[in-house]
Amino acid sequence: MQNKINYQAEICPHCGQTETYLMTIDAGTCDIVRAISAAIRRKQENIVHVRNEMELGKNQLEYNKMIREGYLTSNMVGNLSKARSQGLIARVDGKPGFYCLTHKGAEFLKGASIPKYAIMSKVTGHNIGYWFENEERVKMKDLIKNGDYWEIDFNIVDRAVVFNMPKTMSFAF
Repeated sequence: MQNKINYQAEICPHCGQTETYLMTIDAGTCDIVRAISAAIRRKQENIVHVRNEMELGKNQLEYNKMIREGYLTSNMVGNLSKARSQGLIARVDGKPGFYCLTHKGAEFLKGASIPKYAIMSKVTGHNIGYWFENEERVKMKDLIKNGDYWEIDFNIVDRAVVFNMPKTMSFAF
């Protein structure tokens, strides 16, 4: 398998600056996606304003409880780009500050693997592909090491929340 160290960024032929970089998914990104899914579950609608509906002040709740109940710290709100770069959440068009869980995000929460490294463009700020998409993959259970139990009982279909889905994922490490 390849690793991040072997990645060769694209170089601008005019100035020599790198034009791309890798964005890696990590446990913090998983927690952001889990919290957004909990907020969506609580609201029963696939749209949430992260600052108004989810942001908590420092030490208002114990960390794992905060995630399970669908809340984020200010630092986590500032790191939404990692979850967006992986396609796990998306901004809602025409509604500043609002995000939704994507179908890919819901499947990831149910145990599906996703590419570990997104290739980001410094020019556009967007994901332009994945580094070894088929070889370098990760599941949520690979990143969440604290044994925190998790399950999701809904799915995202055409940006809508579909409830009464069988509970297909739980982790007991």
